[in-house]
Amino acid sequence: MIADLSIWATAIATIATAVATAVLAVVTWSLYKATQRMASASDPNVVATIESARWAFNFVDLVVENCGAGPAYDVRISFDPTLLRESNGDRTPLPIGNIAVLRPGQIFRNSLGRAFDILNDQHHVSVSWKRSPASRERLSNDYDFHLNHLKDLVQLGGGDPLVQIAEETEKTRRAIERITDGRNRMGVNAYSQSDRDQERADQERSYNERAALRSQSQVTEKGDKSE
Repeated sequence: MIADLSIWATAIATIATAVATAVLAVVTWSLYKATQRMASASDPNVVATIESARWAFNFVDLVVENCGAGPAYDVRISFDPTLLRESNGDRTPLPIGNIAVLRPGQIFRNSLGRAFDILNDQHHVSVSWKRSPASRERLSNDYDFHLNHLKDLVQLGGGDPLVQIAEETEKTRRAIERITDGRNRMGVNAYSQSDRDQERADQERSYNERAALRSQSQVTEKGDKSE
């Protein structure tokens, strides 16, 4: 009887140990996946696109942006075929150097010229980066890119409000500079009390002269009628 109890106790303990081990494995796996998700959420994510320039709707810029939550180091970008930029009426290859670091949300812009010249171009884009300067692992994005979405795009208004504000502020600054350095002079009329009295006297004299002329004219008309 005692032997049977011992066997049952051993079996129950074995089963309990197996169940606990399984539960621990499930919990460990869940923690591992959660840690991976947290690490991925803090990863940098760099993309390179071509967008309308903020200051002129019919021009375009190369835009490189870190859309992730962590800094990206040693960012490398390539376009196939090579991205071209307008220069003195010609299209020349755009030199795209490595970007040492891009903070989360940081944007890098480089003008490409008129949008009309590259609307039909298609490129394969490759962007790669590191999580840290010492890391050997490189993360990457590879995708095809074209500008078909810009062909029938219409813009209303005067463009980016921030750009408009900057332009108006610059105009105001230049106008103030021209005034302060003497290039533009402001006409100022200063009147004293004596000036006002003299102006009033001149107006009264002019009025009296016109009244006298009207009276003389009326007397002349009456004389002509009496004859």
